[in-house]
Amino acid sequence: YKSARPNNAACRAPGVVNSVSTHELVMEIAAEVTNLDPEEVRERNFYREGDTTPFGTRLGGDFNWSLPQLWDDAKRKWDVAQRRARIEAHNKANTWRKRGISMIPIKYNMAGQDGGHYRISSSVRVLRDGSVQLSHGGVEIGQGIHTKAAQAAAHALGCDVDAVTVAETSSDQCPHSTSTGGSGTSEMSVLSVLDACAKIRQEL
Repeated sequence: YKSARPNNAACRAPGVVNSVSTHELVMEIAAEVTNLDPEEVRERNFYREGDTTPFGTRLGGDFNWSLPQLWDDAKRKWDVAQRRARIEAHNKANTWRKRGISMIPIKYNMAGQDGGHYRISSSVRVLRDGSVQLSHGGVEIGQGIHTKAAQAAAHALGCDVDAVTVAETSSDQCPHSTSTGGSGTSEMSVLSVLDACAKIRQEL
């Protein structure tokens, strides 16, 4: 049965938005009670390298945990401290018009290196002229998976990214991935390419 009324069924990743809103509200309340910046409260609650998630993934071992570095880089590049000071000055000078700034990290569980849902293959070939050809099991639909794979290969092999060519996805090159979702295919395709490049470097 169809009608003009909006569908009330769950969309992709049901419950994620609800839970994120709830725990970020808790962070804001904790910051207000302790008189700390909300970002500092969030930082103090980051996972630490070596921690194990509720899903059994060990950060820094099974999973490349780069959030603290990304967080620090973002604060520096976005001038968060200076912008916060300007915002506070503006809010003190204006009774009715207020401004705000916030940084919120989001963790979306992905089954990856720990033997979960994502099984991605890749094929990397280094030619005599120094160029690199690669293919992987993911499908490029505008999310940039080919670019990420090429950048990973260039970084791992120490060549310019312009020397890397990515073939369109085809099962005559390597099998398709088992499943996709939550950007997992992109991340695991990159990991597969890095693994292939590491093996090539061992042989060179």
